[in-house]
This record gives sequence, C-alpha cells and structure tokens, in this order.
Amino acid sequence: MNRTVTHSPAAANFNVDIAEERALPPLLAALPAFGSAFAISVGALVLVGWTLDLELLKRIVPAFVAMNPATAVFFILAGLALALSREHKNYPAIAKALGSAILVVGTLKLIGVASDFHPGVDQLLFASKLGSPGDPLPNRMAPNTALSFVLLGLALLSLDLTVKRFSFSQAFALMAGFCALLSVTGYAYGVKSFYGLASFIPMALHTAVTFLVLSAGVFFARTSTPLAQMFATDEAHGTLARRLFPLVVMVTLFLGWLRLKGEERGLYEPRFGTALFAITLCVLFILLVRWTIATIGKMEMDRAATNRQLLQSKLELEESLRQTELILNHARELICTLDAGGRLLTVSASCEPLLGFGASALLGRPFSDLLSGDDRQVAEAAMRQIRAGLSAGNFTTRCERRDGSLTSIDWSVQSSQHSQKIYCVGRQTTAFTDQSPWGAAS
Repeated sequence: MNRTVTHSPAAANFNVDIAEERALPPLLAALPAFGSAFAISVGALVLVGWTLDLELLKRIVPAFVAMNPATAVFFILAGLALALSREHKNYPAIAKALGSAILVVGTLKLIGVASDFHPGVDQLLFASKLGSPGDPLPNRMAPNTALSFVLLGLALLSLDLTVKRFSFSQAFALMAGFCALLSVTGYAYGVKSFYGLASFIPMALHTAVTFLVLSAGVFFARTSTPLAQMFATDEAHGTLARRLFPLVVMVTLFLGWLRLKGEERGLYEPRFGTALFAITLCVLFILLVRWTIATIGKMEMDRAATNRQLLQSKLELEESLRQTELILNHARELICTLDAGGRLLTVSASCEPLLGFGASALLGRPFSDLLSGDDRQVAEAAMRQIRAGLSAGNFTTRCERRDGSLTSIDWSVQSSQHSQKIYCVGRQTTAFTDQSPWGAAS
C-alpha cells in the first residue's frame, strides 16, 4: 500500500526560504549617537569657556569669531532631542518640545535680522561679555546660524513625516548640512561671504562643524527611506555611495585648498595651478574608481560563494527531508508531532492500519483523543512533566481503534525547546478485542 505522511497547515513548511537580513553598517548606525554626543559636548565646552574666560574653548583660534552662548545652549538641546528620538515610533514629547524650541528661537532671530524686532534670545547669557555698547560687531547669533537652527528644528520635528517614502526630515537635514559645509569651505578658502553675511557677525567655525555633524546624525536617524537606503544597503550601489560621496567632497575641497595655498605662496602661476588641480583630480578619481571596482568584485565573488553554499545546504536539507518522509511513510510505528498545546501537527501513514483512522482525520485534534479512558490522564501527566523541563519520557497507554477495539501502544516522547514541539513514537504491543477496563502501565 502506498502511504504518505500528512502534515497539518500549522506544521513546519519543508520549503526553505532563505531571506537575507541586511544589517546597517556600523559607521552609519553610530552617526545619530555620535552626532548627539558631539553637539552636547561642544555646547558644554563652549559654555565652560564663557564661564572661565577660556578663549580656546570659545573660539578655537584667536583670530576666529567666538560661538555665542545661546548657540551653545541650543546645540545641547538639539543633541538631547536627537538622542531621545533615535528609536522608531518612540518619539517622546520632550524631544518634540526641544525641537520646537530650536525652531522658534531660530525663527525669532531671522525675524529680528529682517526687521527692527530684536528678541534678545542670544543675549540672555553672559550679556556683559558679548561686547561693549559701541562695538560694531558684538557677539550675537549669526543669521546663517539662525537659518541652520530653523532647518535643524524642522528636521527634528519631521523625523517620522514621510510622503510616498520621501522624508522631509532628511531634506531639511541636507539643507542644514549644506549651509554648514559652505561655512567650513569659506573658512578653509578665506571666502568670508560663505560664512558671513554683509555687516553681520559670521558663523563660528566650530558652529559650522557642529551643524555638519548634527545634520549627518539627523539624516541617518531614520534609514528606511530610499534616500538613506542608498547609503545603508550592503549592495554594490550602497558601497559606491558610502565611498564615493564623502571622498568626492573631501578630495575635491582638499585639492582646491592645496592649489590656493600654492598660488598664495608663489609656487606657481594660476594657469599652472588650474592644470595641476585638474590632472591630480583625474588621477585620484581613477585610483578611487579602481579601488571601488576591486572591492565590489570581491563582494560579488563572496556573495556568489555564499549563495552556492546556501544552495548546497538547501539541497542537502531537502534530500534529508525526503529520506525522513520515506522512512515515515514505510514505518510500522505511529509517529506524530505535537505543538506546545498538545495538538497533532503531523501523523504518519501507519495510523490507518494501527487505529483505522486516516491521518487527515486526526490533524489538529488533541493527542489525548487517540487514547482510551483513564489512560488520557497518564499521557497528560507525562506531557506536563515534559513541558516542565523533562526532555524525554516513556509511557504505555491504550488507544481506541475506529471499530471500538483497543490496542496497547508503548510511547517514546521527546521535546524540543528550540521548536517548542513534542515528537512521539508509538509501537503496538498488544491488541484487545473488548472494551473492559484495563490498567495502564506507566
């Protein structure tokens, strides 16, 4: 007779589906935490500098402008808001309040720049140290600093606001980062219009650097959007994005700075400097592309080797499952699998000659339905012991056949803590033709 093992819908599927779980690169995963810690640290150090009159902490270089104390305070608030809002769907009200405060202060300062209204939020701390009454450029919050705070506040408030997977927060963070990068470039190249506006005090260098780091942290605080996934994925295009984007920016700016310094020192004329800049940029980009191609090639080879190993493992598993199913289909023992609640998940085809029931008729029913009379208590006691921690057990029960006769079956039971399933193997020992009470051995 051709017999087959029957599985319930709740049974484990024999098809092996291997899904690749992509992990966020450690550097990107650490950016939000690093950005918040960096902003809080810089803000605290600047406040210490204003308190103790330490110029190194206030302005880094004596010739540079000092960071306004209010700017330092709002960097601390921004760092706290970013730290509190790193987890998805867990954005505390206090983080929203901090983001709102940053947005309001930046907006008030911009209104003050464009009108005669002066809120004075940047003069609340250390007012006597911010400049004398006749000082043409007292230390105030710079207009581009206020604009960056507006963008950063909007980015923090809209962290989870997306429309068709477009993240407004990341767009605002990019704009704030661009303002910061413009200021850093202005300091490096000596272009004051990049970091200062007209007669207003310019943005401090460490203010620009802090905005740059904070913007990167906010950008990667949510990585499920396509814009962030372009950097977060471990596919080839993710590797290209993580390597090429920062290197293109840094290499181009650094080579431009070298060219400028060489011209300032009279090492070469402007035409020579331009040609040298172009050819150096070409060579470095060729080396960069070569390095990236080699890395991607190695990644593809490793991925192909991994896929071959997974395919081989899948084939071996399928063969093992076929052999197991073949054994079950021809075994004389009654073999079944139970879930944690004691219901039948799989039943071998031998149940029909042993009990007279087809396997499909037993699936989903409690294991105790196979047993007769008081023997159900024996099985239930053994099952309780197994659930309590006993890995295996043996007991004997009577099972009632479909025609009403009884048969004695010795059970060997094994539990799996990993799969939360119970595996039972029963061997027939004695057949009964009456239904008189019978004491089960345990």
